Amino acid sequence: MPRTVKIAVIGSGLAGLTVAHLLGEPAINGVELEVHLFERASSLGMDSSSVSVPLSEKGGEWRIDVPMRSFQGGYYPQLIKLYKSLGVAFRQADFSYSFSLLSPPAKGTQRRITTTMIYNGASGREGISMPSALNDPCRDAQAQHAPVLRRAWLWLATRAAFALATLTIVWNYLRLLTLSVPCLRPAGLETQSFGEWRAATAPRSAVARWCGMDAAWMAFTAQVLVPLFSAVCTASEPDIMDHPVEEFLGAHTRARLRLSPRRLHMA
Repeated sequence: MPRTVKIAVIGSGLAGLTVAHLLGEPAINGVELEVHLFERASSLGMDSSSVSVPLSEKGGEWRIDVPMRSFQGGYYPQLIKLYKSLGVAFRQADFSYSFSLLSPPAKGTQRRITTTMIYNGASGREGISMPSALNDPCRDAQAQHAPVLRRAWLWLATRAAFALATLTIVWNYLRLLTLSVPCLRPAGLETQSFGEWRAATAPRSAVARWCGMDAAWMAFTAQVLVPLFSAVCTASEPDIMDHPVEEFLGAHTRARLRLSPRRLHMA
């Protein structure tokens, strides 16, 4: 009769489920492993932080995966091998997503989700799209049968605002890439949190402040980087602000360097 060894696996995330599965093999060399999986949440760890958003118009709800159920093929070759060996199905995806703001709660009004940026995926090759909220003035003017000149002016102003916003995002992203290069990182970075780093790296020249680039950098880090890192790490905004920035910059650099030639994204 094989000897039984009890093993506790803490957490039912991807790592915990994988370990529990691999240890749950038949007895080897007279030893049978009895695996006990512990999870503090009411559901499996991979889904315990997901969010359900009610759909008031159609009824039901929209399940938002937290963290994102997607991965980059060139960056996770071992994960792909693991999924294939387990028979877990996955498919190629465009890896598009958006960033939105949730209006604060107010008495008598329903909270609204306003999209601020739409990322079209394909490792950035597809660019970004204009959020529908930015085009609301044009639609309102058309619905109110406003004069043609006013509608034309609103159309031009909206496109100009979107073009300026796009250039600002591109500039800040290129700045992020530059600040992520190991040889260009300032001394003492290993002791800085993300919140300290974003404040320390804000443009400080008179010209930059006059152009509003310091405010644009703070907005970019708050509205793009914070929700992105929050989704990846399954952490709150305060936790992201207190997180060591060196880990974020290192992961970002490795992701850029280890992309496969086709840059496939899976889900």
